[in-house]
Amino acid sequence: MPSRKAAHITSSPASPHPLTEDQVAQQPFRDYRVADKLAIRIFRVLYDRSEAEQRLVLRATSLRLSVAQPEDRAEVFAALRACEAAVGHPPSRRAYREWTAKEAAENPDRTWPTDERIRALFGSWLRARSAYSGDPLGDIDARRLRHRPDRYEPEDLVAGVRDWWKNSDKSSVHFKDYVAATRRRLADAQEGTLRLCITESVFCDRLGGWPQALQAAGVLSEVGDELAARGQLIKGVKRHADEQVLDWLESFLRWAANNGLLGTKDEYKAWRARQMSDALRRGEHLPIPSWSTVRDRMGALARLVIRLADERPGSVTHDQLMRALNDIAEWTKADVAHTVVEAAESLGDDFGVYAFGTWRDARQRQLGAAVPSSNLVRRHFPTRLLSDAVPAARLYLAEMQSSEGQCSNE
Repeated sequence: MPSRKAAHITSSPASPHPLTEDQVAQQPFRDYRVADKLAIRIFRVLYDRSEAEQRLVLRATSLRLSVAQPEDRAEVFAALRACEAAVGHPPSRRAYREWTAKEAAENPDRTWPTDERIRALFGSWLRARSAYSGDPLGDIDARRLRHRPDRYEPEDLVAGVRDWWKNSDKSSVHFKDYVAATRRRLADAQEGTLRLCITESVFCDRLGGWPQALQAAGVLSEVGDELAARGQLIKGVKRHADEQVLDWLESFLRWAANNGLLGTKDEYKAWRARQMSDALRRGEHLPIPSWSTVRDRMGALARLVIRLADERPGSVTHDQLMRALNDIAEWTKADVAHTVVEAAESLGDDFGVYAFGTWRDARQRQLGAAVPSSNLVRRHFPTRLLSDAVPAARLYLAEMQSSEGQCSNE
């Protein structure tokens, strides 16, 4: 069965003699949907020619097909030649604009065509560059990719960040600002002379992330106090392993227990901000995962606490474990009623919110399991006073036993 490529070519009006699949494979790549017939013919002729011959044909065809008149082309080529001699490499549009501004200040009598006029004559700056140099790969991004090093070492990344910070206005430490400035440097630099990276994943693989690169380059030691004073945290991609997330969570829970806190989501956010701000003042960065990272990667906080208690004995307190068990427990109304009756028999007339909470904590320690809270009691038995839930719970259990007895008699 012929391939799509073969079927497309054999059915095209531009190919009156059908080709077999083997013949198609031997032909140079072509696409009749977008390619001009003359361009296809020229490509066939030049396919096996040398690079010098291909450049010669490119110059000849660009001279004939360009909308610019010969005198305009000569003026533009002279300007590009002078600019290249001044900057030391084929100029980008930005480099040419800066060079003409400098020339106008030093020699007002000499005028050069503006970059806007060159673009209007040739259609784009890259077309003008290509017509001048005869290089069909005049694209800056293509040139940068051709000369990209195989691997960026950590010292290359740190050196690039240090150079960027030295030449910047020091108003921002965001990765996007580094990328914008580095792109301009790459566009103006001579081919293969700079080893600058603009991919954040490379910073993650080599250094751990963009904040770590700032710390290694000494940027945080310079502006850390100012960032901490503004409450500004540096955001960057960080690939946390599960064990690292558990380590940070264990540190937070230990801090919460030492300060008499419950270890909630809001307390975690406040603890993270305080820890990272203190590190910034020391010129360091702590890669503490955000709350959304903890939740998305590891699940609910209650289940994480239970997992820590199972995998790392002693990492969480008894109160924290009981609270987590309560958060995930699915209590029935009968369970809550039995708990209320049991607490009432133990407390007597002292049954209240505070007394019930004290009894509950002691009961949890005794059983080593969770016990319904007073909030859960109010949810199942809504009363003005907690003590009023006792007769309601006893009545509910009596009705439940009565209905079970009738079912068994039937």
